[in-house]
Amino acid sequence: MEFGSDDEKAITKAIDHVFPSATRYLCTKHLKDNVRHYLQNKIGIVKGERDVIMAKIFGTGGITNANTTIDFDSRSEDLETIINQQHPTFAPYFISNLKPRLKKYVFEPSRNNIERVNWTNNNAESINNILKLSVDWKPKHTQDLINKLFSVTQLHFMDYRSALHDSGNYQLTKEENIYKIKDSVWRCKSEIDKTEIFAKFLKDIKRTQKSKYITSQDGKYTLINKARGTARKPGQRRRPVNERTKKH
Repeated sequence: MEFGSDDEKAITKAIDHVFPSATRYLCTKHLKDNVRHYLQNKIGIVKGERDVIMAKIFGTGGITNANTTIDFDSRSEDLETIINQQHPTFAPYFISNLKPRLKKYVFEPSRNNIERVNWTNNNAESINNILKLSVDWKPKHTQDLINKLFSVTQLHFMDYRSALHDSGNYQLTKEENIYKIKDSVWRCKSEIDKTEIFAKFLKDIKRTQKSKYITSQDGKYTLINKARGTARKPGQRRRPVNERTKKH
């Protein structure tokens, strides 16, 4: 299970309390904004020097884009040296607050999922706006809020389901075209049948199968994601039984 959020304390504490074993990501855009605000408004570092620090944290060669733990530690130490020499007032914030969060919620989770490198919660912000519009930007009682969340989510799933009969805002990929049903046939099916068809589509085990290949985080190397069996020495062969034994 994976959760992503901005650095809002109430949300992060709730996730850690209820789902302690889940993988949690922090939005790098929010972290950038927080660091930039701290450097500009709390410490008063000029823009040129501020940009250097931001690049060493979030840039292509920055801490968040490190490939290994050694690389992460090395880049962090280099930045700490610069900070201690030029901006000592920023050192406590970076060492005790920012660096541990970058390592635990940005760098480490992305090592297991390259698609999550420098993850942002832009999609979450989009659905957040839809949810606020659905409640007319007004607070709701818990039960009313749950019902509203359910109805909005159900509406989205109905939109996804429409792709099965080639209608709506989504389309099936080439690999999933086997699930496509003619619209005229779909209209003749009962709601129970439609629900079962969509459930089978969602449970398609082919989507959850491991890829045949595995690629390094920097994208430079690709290997077969499967052991080839027992290793053999060069020239080794399987000898027939009568070659290995001698009867007396």
